[in-house]
Amino acid sequence: MRKFVYLDVGDTLLHLRISPSQIYVNIFQKHQLLTENYSTEFLLSEFYKSMNFLNSKLDKDFRDRYSLHPEGHEGWWKELIELFLKNLKPTSNYISKEIYQEIFCTFEDTSIWEIDKGFYELLEFVRENKIGLGIISNWDLRLRNLLTRLNLIENFENVLISSEFGYEKPSPLIFQEAEKLASTTKENLYYVGDKPELDYYPPRKLGWKSFLISSKPKEGFLQIQNLAELIPYLS
Repeated sequence: MRKFVYLDVGDTLLHLRISPSQIYVNIFQKHQLLTENYSTEFLLSEFYKSMNFLNSKLDKDFRDRYSLHPEGHEGWWKELIELFLKNLKPTSNYISKEIYQEIFCTFEDTSIWEIDKGFYELLEFVRENKIGLGIISNWDLRLRNLLTRLNLIENFENVLISSEFGYEKPSPLIFQEAEKLASTTKENLYYVGDKPELDYYPPRKLGWKSFLISSKPKEGFLQIQNLAELIPYLS
């Protein structure tokens, strides 16, 4: 049976060149919703506070957050943006449709994304060794188009996106579907992601080999710093 590697996308395959919180703030300031300047640390703290609040309301069965939101994936992001802005002493809490669209369009701009520096080395290795390559990602309906515009999508046999599938990590359902699509045994499945609770423990419980990707050493994990460092484990 052949080996098959699945990758997470955010902070694994793709990295933002500027933090989401700073992107939001730059646009808020441009439209005079904010007049103060804030430290990077403060912005990150407030952003994750808002994100953690929304994450606390996630479906207990891990049905996809974007599918469940009454206003779809745009509605989910609007709620996050509103929460974040309220914590920053805005001149107004009103966010126009044009501002939302500017934020959404910014995240769809390929220039703000950087492909992991080890990806193409890994890609060459898996092609030479006939190893399968796929994606499992918690992302909204824009991901497939973003991967297409970055000329990445054609490199993956299977692309499982939570907003399309209906369940998100850490649900075992999305990993089980990936296993089915890969048509191989659990022992030959590999997964790389950046979040222990979503990317490391869930596939490992199913018998896969999982790896945490991070530039900072963390004890207790099989860890790599970029995707090329997965190659020795596949050899």
